[in-house]
Amino acid sequence: MPLKFACLARVSTEAQEKKGESLDTQETQLRNAVRSVGGELFKLYRGQEHATSGQDRSLLDQLLSDGEKHLFDAVMVADHSRWSRDNRRSKDDLELLRRCRIRFFILTQEFDLYNYDHNFMLGMQGEIAEYYANTQSYKAMINKIERAKKGYPSSCGAQKVPFGRTFDKKTGQWGIDPEKQSLIREIVRLILDEDWTCMKAALHFGIRVATLNKQIKRIGSTWVQRFHSDRLNIHEEIVTKIPGLVPDDVAEQVKAKVSSYNSYNRGPQKHFYLFSRKVIDAGTGETLTGKTTISRGKEYKYYRPWFGAKAVDYQIPSHILEEAVLNELFMVLSGKAQMKAAVFEGKSTAEAIAEIQQRRDLHVAELDRAVHKLSNLRAALAHFSGDNFETFLEGLSKDIGKTESIITEHRKQITQIDKQLSSIPTDQEINNVRNHVNEMIAKRAKPNNPPKDTPLRANLKEGLAGATAESWFSAGNAFKELPDLEKKKIINMLFGGKDPLGRRYGIYIKCLDKAKRRYHYEAYGRFMRLMGEINDREYDGTNLDDYAPRHAPTDEEQGILGKVGEIVRRQHPDLKIKELVSTADPKS
Repeated sequence: MPLKFACLARVSTEAQEKKGESLDTQETQLRNAVRSVGGELFKLYRGQEHATSGQDRSLLDQLLSDGEKHLFDAVMVADHSRWSRDNRRSKDDLELLRRCRIRFFILTQEFDLYNYDHNFMLGMQGEIAEYYANTQSYKAMINKIERAKKGYPSSCGAQKVPFGRTFDKKTGQWGIDPEKQSLIREIVRLILDEDWTCMKAALHFGIRVATLNKQIKRIGSTWVQRFHSDRLNIHEEIVTKIPGLVPDDVAEQVKAKVSSYNSYNRGPQKHFYLFSRKVIDAGTGETLTGKTTISRGKEYKYYRPWFGAKAVDYQIPSHILEEAVLNELFMVLSGKAQMKAAVFEGKSTAEAIAEIQQRRDLHVAELDRAVHKLSNLRAALAHFSGDNFETFLEGLSKDIGKTESIITEHRKQITQIDKQLSSIPTDQEINNVRNHVNEMIAKRAKPNNPPKDTPLRANLKEGLAGATAESWFSAGNAFKELPDLEKKKIINMLFGGKDPLGRRYGIYIKCLDKAKRRYHYEAYGRFMRLMGEINDREYDGTNLDDYAPRHAPTDEEQGILGKVGEIVRRQHPDLKIKELVSTADPKS
């Protein structure tokens, strides 16, 4: 009875499968070889799959599965590299064939799987194929990285570029597709001005949600090309300058808004928590969850750590944390100077950039020293002329390995600092965010009892309008008038997403004293960083405004009161202006 052969014909890439001749050539060779040894073809397993380690091998898996069912007698491939380029897996698969008593052929030459010499030859061929595959992969990866450093699209194939861009291979110049740019600008307008979600925009324009999310991440003037291979131990990210579809500040706004929607607006909640999914334990990085209890008909809500292996056993009344953070937040948002100070923890923009740049310069200097040392070590190897070369080489290899690790670490730190520098908001961006929040609140907040416009009040409008608006806003009154959904949108805009180093924005909590219920909070966002302490034992449940520090009127406040006094004196000379100024409450 003739042998039944299962023949494996494969190529590594889809392009080879669609356009190349290799599969047809392998099939012809295999059919001729089966006839030459007097066998018959049971099945041809033909297609595209990688043979290197860690790759999906569905064709080979199917062949082995049929072999375990004893559907054929022998396996044939055109050459050993078609069987495997992963020697470890090759040995396991050949062992399976041996157990099932299936014979193995490379074209007309049979390799006896019970013969140690034949197994040695197969193992050597597997090692050679694996070495060749790894070498080619390494060269291809290095070439892609070098292309990316020159500003060429490389990480996702030469034919693929970020949405809305074009790339001329001959001139090496980037361009913009006007039609796609118009589409993206309209989507950005709807997201920022009309509060559309990414899903709503995707459905409206007939785009997959995942695709639109990916496109929005690349609408600015930078594109990060990533090259990662655990097998080759290569992990690099190259920042490529490309034409922006929208200005960078607009790109950051829309990315932050989309990120906040994606991360936190995942459906209705039974109980409303303003900082839902935003409160994080500073020690473990775990998100605090909401807990609601009802006692004697009254509802009590808390933020507490998730009760797991990393949990810390404490809970914070939600209204205390929310009011503490909001009081600080709206004091900051009410003034430009306070807003800028909160972004950089009291430093000016220039001071913050200078401090980060100084850290970068230190890493660059250390990197230069390490590179110089590595060059000297390699030169020492080239000029070695003494005895005990093996001992010398062993010690030198350790030094080279240690120096290369130092170089990698400094390059990583420099890359992270560059990301941090590129993400620092400008004074204009800070002011834009402040104005945007003001507009969102002014547009939607409707006081329950707006004051009547009496003649005296109309006359006072000129001097009081700005001060009154700032005071009303800084006290959080306007925010309290908003619906819950609008409050969440503002919080998501300020504290949604992640920073360039991957740290989540949010409200970080550290328990200072569990018995006394003292907590430290850090409200961390791209445009501000607010810190403070709360103690729920000292809080009487009324209003945190009662604990706000009182102070004598500043020169600016005295100036405002003086202007108010002048206006009132002109219209009502009989009023006692001195009393008005002296008894004024600085908080009012």
